[in-house]
Amino acid sequence: MNAENFARLQPVAWQAVTRSIRNEHFAHAYLLSGGEGVELQEYAEFIVQSHLCEQPVDGLACGCCNNCQRVARGSYSDLVVIDGSQKRIGKNEILQMMNQLNKTGLEGKGLKFYLIEEVDNATTEAMNSLLKFLEEPGNELTYAILTTHRIDKVLPTITSRCLQLPFWGYRKSVILANLTGVRNDESEYYLLSNIAKNPDKAVVLQQNETFVKTLSLFREYLSLFKSNAHEALVLIQKEGLNDKKLDKEFLTHWLNLNIQFFKDLHYVKLIPHGWYQQLLSEYQAYDQFSGRLLPLFLEAFDRLEKPLNLSLLVEKLFWQLQEVQHEYQ
Repeated sequence: MNAENFARLQPVAWQAVTRSIRNEHFAHAYLLSGGEGVELQEYAEFIVQSHLCEQPVDGLACGCCNNCQRVARGSYSDLVVIDGSQKRIGKNEILQMMNQLNKTGLEGKGLKFYLIEEVDNATTEAMNSLLKFLEEPGNELTYAILTTHRIDKVLPTITSRCLQLPFWGYRKSVILANLTGVRNDESEYYLLSNIAKNPDKAVVLQQNETFVKTLSLFREYLSLFKSNAHEALVLIQKEGLNDKKLDKEFLTHWLNLNIQFFKDLHYVKLIPHGWYQQLLSEYQAYDQFSGRLLPLFLEAFDRLEKPLNLSLLVEKLFWQLQEVQHEYQ
């Protein structure tokens, strides 16, 4: 993240951050919140870099000096990072962080920071320990930066002790601007902008061979499913789930596409022209049938994020989908 992109993509948060840093009215704790797809970690790192930068530009991080680079690499000694995006944050991790920050600092700046990503993924015990440290960090030069994509899951006692910085989700025009290809049919661009929710992720997704394959099969599968669920699911099993190394990635994309489709079927009225809109129109007549499917895809997607037997997940989901389809034949 650099200053130019920060200002362009998040003007409201940008004003709050720059005003605080330039006037040296630092909050002892920031809470960055935003929708799925917003790269809160990058904004959090920029805030830390701006406090520690050796060659600030108009008071903000240059991104090039030694301190800025070390923060980006995670090697700045007086910065502790806890990543809650991959696993649950336990009380012991918070206590270890507190112990490290209470030791004598190793850097010349004298400032200490701790960055907790996805703080909502902390246990209640961990949050309570964090609350005590927010109130009494033991050093007035210790600063907290917390991030969350689910602000409603963070304890009110935590949010009330932080300067809250809301970050906007990316406008679809920003996401679409970097995508390439012929746009006679806007279906692919619509799906990319809704699933990726982030410009860089949309470009990566568009170039991902597994996603391209999944999207093609998804279109064919939907054309078959409403009349013959068995045939449609056999297609997915044979053509999609045929490489153990890529099966989970394929299934993730396929579930995401189904979730988007059945949400659009019930809640979205304005869809760009193309094959996706045509399929939505075809399914309008199957409203009750379709309403039973979305919870099944959501449940499977939630289970996919946990350790599990992928074959059993697929077997159960496919059985449930066929049962629903048979009820409405």
